[in-house]
Amino acid sequence: MKQKSICLFIFFSLIFGTFTSVQADTTNGIRQMTGNKSVFIVMKNGDLWAYGSNEYGQFGTGDTKNIETPQKIMENVKQVSAGQYIKAKWTYILKNDGSLWSTGYNSHGELLDGTKKNSSIPVKIMDNCKQVTGQFILKDNGTVWNAKRIEDFADKDHEINARYELVKEYDDVQKLMDRIYDGSRRPPIIKKNGLVANDFFNDSKIISGRVKDAIVDDTSVDNRYKTAAYLREDGVCIVTADYGYAYLTRKKVCELKNIAEIKACESYFEEDISSGSIAVLNNDGTLYSITYDGKANKVANGVQKIYHNNYYLTKDNTLFKWKANFQNDTEFKETLETKQVASNVAFVDEKGFVLINFDGSICTLNYFWSEGICEKACQLPFVINEQDSVYQ
Repeated sequence: MKQKSICLFIFFSLIFGTFTSVQADTTNGIRQMTGNKSVFIVMKNGDLWAYGSNEYGQFGTGDTKNIETPQKIMENVKQVSAGQYIKAKWTYILKNDGSLWSTGYNSHGELLDGTKKNSSIPVKIMDNCKQVTGQFILKDNGTVWNAKRIEDFADKDHEINARYELVKEYDDVQKLMDRIYDGSRRPPIIKKNGLVANDFFNDSKIISGRVKDAIVDDTSVDNRYKTAAYLREDGVCIVTADYGYAYLTRKKVCELKNIAEIKACESYFEEDISSGSIAVLNNDGTLYSITYDGKANKVANGVQKIYHNNYYLTKDNTLFKWKANFQNDTEFKETLETKQVASNVAFVDEKGFVLINFDGSICTLNYFWSEGICEKACQLPFVINEQDSVYQ
């Protein structure tokens, strides 16, 4: 038994690095942070740190023990994708050598290892990978593969008998864009010719140019007012919307120039959250909220970075959250409220779930406006130097 344990330790050490809480080399800053109940932090030097729920072995540490204080769990990591929104039951890990690994929950074959048995030990899926977003994988050759859930709805036991398989969906792809929520919904996919591959709304003719970023909303209430935003390589942002059903009345509602980045944000109508507004950051640091009818409402000046779910970081490293309220359903008249969330912020995950301060403290961001929106979760065993921040 002792000899078996030693062999397992050597295996983990050789393949993934030692699972110990050691001082990290932060000279290259943070590359990525993702997750909510299970949080992953990828440093630019390839170190992977994690904390939170490990109920299904989603950290790949060889056990299912939760991690209360952030620990370094792996090395040579490029990117991490949680397999399920809010609570990551399984994880896809892309390493610097292009190999893709999976670990955690596997009841329906989510790990793509040919079994339906959970694994707390990472299993190799494929090589020559460039990017992973949700359960979509971009390979070096430009093909996109979907870890797709296969389900026969005619089968009364279709939920029990569902399975996951790798299915090739696109060729000639340049990059996958990030969605607000990871998971099975297709992210906007930018092809090598600059067009959006999975154009939900057939907006290609409206865009008229090479695209470098795209936000597609397919969650609006009653299928109305579904919006999309496309940031072209020339810095022009095109916002489109649908005022009817079945995408029959789509049109361009807004065109803005000199745009740095775009994100999806929430708007509130009659107490209900209605996703569909667009956050647009101008190169001069001005943040706008674009309503369904194309009106640009200024939110703030002096902004250096924006995130999904209505967060923005000012140039003095203060994080704010804003709330947009629609006063009625015909004029789309919008009022804005703003709250300061935190100061001395070094990094925020793109979806607005977690932040890290320069002193190494980690805070969880509450999604709901009415509740406290920032709560300290834990502490990294190192600080983030200001020159290490990705925004500097």
